Amino acid sequence: MKHSFRLAFLLLFFISLNSFAQTAAQVLAQNGLNKATANDREGAIVDYTKSLELEQNPEVYYKRAIAYMQTRQFAKSLEDFDKAATLKKEDTDFFFLRGKVKSILKDYKGAIQDYDNAIKFKADNGEAYFFRALSKIELKDNVGACKDLKKAVDLKYDKALSTLQSNCK
Repeated sequence: MKHSFRLAFLLLFFISLNSFAQTAAQVLAQNGLNKATANDREGAIVDYTKSLELEQNPEVYYKRAIAYMQTRQFAKSLEDFDKAATLKKEDTDFFFLRGKVKSILKDYKGAIQDYDNAIKFKADNGEAYFFRALSKIELKDNVGACKDLKKAVDLKYDKALSTLQSNCK
């Protein structure tokens, strides 16, 4: 009898501990979001990291990836975007932001793949066409770049016009 009581107590203890860890992880993630909203990106990264130490969560990786991006820690940002990928399979913003990070890291082919996905999920994303064009320019694909720039202009993405005029005839 004593043995089964101890076993039940231990089981309840571990369930409670796990429940506490999830709650603490959620609180830390919320604190991170609050700090990010208040433009305390470094503080947000600290809280997101503590949250992830308690519970792996693709949404928290995504939020930390954005905070890393905003603090110009691009390699760390890309790592977190990749960890969040399972959650964001059909999220145009995810692919667009990860494409920008890849482009900054000079992975232009990878950036183009992400911009392709961003456009697949939101065909009227003039900004994605524009940034895909910039990656194509880096890869010396001027025909593809000009096509994307024209599409970005057609979609009223204002920044594309001057780039179109200076790169395409």
